[in-house]
Amino acid sequence: MSEQTTCQQRSLFYQRYGQGESYEVIARDMGVSRECVRYWCRRQGVGQGAQSQYHREPAGLLSRFSPLVRYALLRLRVEHPRGGVSRIRHAAHHRYSLQGLRIPSLAQMGR
Repeated sequence: MSEQTTCQQRSLFYQRYGQGESYEVIARDMGVSRECVRYWCRRQGVGQGAQSQYHREPAGLLSRFSPLVRYALLRLRVEHPRGGVSRIRHAAHHRYSLQGLRIPSLAQMGR
C-alpha cells in the first residue's frame, strides 16, 4: 500500500486535470494510481474539496474513555511495571489531572 496523498497533492491533481492533462499522465508523474487521481479530481469537481473525510475510531477497551485517561493509565503502567490493576487504578483516582473524569473499572483495566 502506498503512502496517503496530501491535500496539496490532491489540489495539484485537480489543477493539472483542469489544464487538460489525463489521469494517466498525472498519476505517472505523481507516483500514485490512476484511480486515486480520478477519485480526487471528481470529488473536487463537485465541490467537496481535497480534505479526506476518513476517520477511524480507536480500537480497544480504553478507546471509550478520554484520551487523557488512556494516556495516564498507560503512563502509570510504565511507572509501576510490577503494580497490579488495583494499584494503577488507585493511583489514577489520585491523579489531579484525572479529577472528574470517568476511570475504567478493575475488570476493564484487567483486560
